[in-house]
Amino acid sequence: TKAGVSHAPSEGPMDLLSRLTRERPAIAVRARPVLDAYVALRYAPPDAGPRDQTDLPAFMAMVRHFRVT
Repeated sequence: TKAGVSHAPSEGPMDLLSRLTRERPAIAVRARPVLDAYVALRYAPPDAGPRDQTDLPAFMAMVRHFRVT
């Protein structure tokens, strides 16, 4: 866990965000863009077409710079 934030293996990213919004709203505000980007990359339908090549590197940069304080 980071800063007391953990998630169950069965907890999806939006469920985690909902819980953070209730329990740790300051973290939820900063986590939302990261989780939204993750969902867009991970759960895009297969017929969505080719992704912009900058999507994954941009997401990885967001994750690297994300801090839980």
